Parts: sequence; C-alpha cells; structure tokens
Amino acid sequence: MSPAQARLVQMLGLTGRKITYEQARDLLDNPDVDVRRALAARDDLEPEILF
Repeated sequence: MSPAQARLVQMLGLTGRKITYEQARDLLDNPDVDVRRALAARDDLEPEILF
C-alpha cells in the first residue's frame, strides 16, 4: 500500500473493515491511481462500482 493509500485508509477509518459503497465511490474519484488500483483489488466491493 502506498503512503497515499495508507493515509486515506487511516483518515477514513477503514483499516481492516469493509467499506461502504459511498466511501468506495468517493475514493474512486481520487486522482492517485494507487488508491483506485487498491479498490479494484478488494474482494469486498461490488464489481459494478468500478464501471
């Protein structure tokens, strides 16, 4: 996990927890490609959110 991802996860309090649809949607708008890549790799998100 990149430092940017770690900061976002910590700021949002998402460490080790399933994230909500709304949180994922907001993170997908992040300009950091590593954040979006980490979301795409998660298995606890609905795949439709990525489209």
